[in-house]
Amino acid sequence: MVMFGFLLNIVYGTEQRHYGVILVGALFGAATALRQVSLHVIPGTPGYGSPILGMHYYTWAFVIFAMTIAGVALLLLLWNKEWSDEHYQMSMFGRVVCILAIVAVAINVGSTFIECGPYQCPDNPVSYWLLDNFK
Repeated sequence: MVMFGFLLNIVYGTEQRHYGVILVGALFGAATALRQVSLHVIPGTPGYGSPILGMHYYTWAFVIFAMTIAGVALLLLLWNKEWSDEHYQMSMFGRVVCILAIVAVAINVGSTFIECGPYQCPDNPVSYWLLDNFK
């Protein structure tokens, strides 16, 4: 939803309600990431995956969602009505950015399906569901 809100700004021009979509998505993402972080707070509980710069992926997700919430809140506090343009037209660069964002989401959906299939992903996946079915 965060990416979708930013894409709405690219396609239709900046509007406050687009930032509302971003905030809703970032709040949900932060809550989800914080839940995952809280599962691994107890000493001796191993985290999933290798740490990146000392923090696991879900911890980084929480930090980035929190930064997004703070950034969008600051942007809304400083909002100026002149930022909205009634005659906005998307540039070629904007079209390329939208296509790249959609491709990135499609790749993520595809790779998750290859790994987990139509089922819930295992806690610590060690194989690919789709590739194991071809053996």
